[in-house]
Amino acid sequence: KTPIPKDWVLHFELETAMINDYLGHEEGNTVLCQAALLLRGGLDSAACVARMSGDEYTVLLPGCDSLKVAEILHELMQRFKRHNSQQNRPPVLLAMGSACTEDMQTSIANAIVEADRAMLRNKLTTRAETRQRVRDWIENHTFAKVSMNDCRYL
Repeated sequence: KTPIPKDWVLHFELETAMINDYLGHEEGNTVLCQAALLLRGGLDSAACVARMSGDEYTVLLPGCDSLKVAEILHELMQRFKRHNSQQNRPPVLLAMGSACTEDMQTSIANAIVEADRAMLRNKLTTRAETRQRVRDWIENHTFAKVSMNDCRYL
């Protein structure tokens, strides 16, 4: 059976709080720009990448089937992994969620809400590891000692 093309929404939130606090907002902005380049670079011209808020991006993938979306997600994660293997820059780490327009009654706005909810579920499961990786990078590349007791990092 051939998968039916649908419009997909991918929603990402970056881990920038510690980077902003310990390395400065200019470095945090660099991480945001790197994320945009990594997201855009792995997509075809039909896709749309938008910064939704401070550290959140949404990607619209029109007319994709579930197999193509899985392929795109795999490639995006590989791009981020390759980028993060470079030790000279803070890691660009994110939580991700996805949703699709199941039928003509599902709006893109509703799909964005569902993708955001999926991203939040992903964030809950990956938050500790993600923050530890950012903390380790900061402590290994600066003289800073990162306190994980700050309520923003819990």
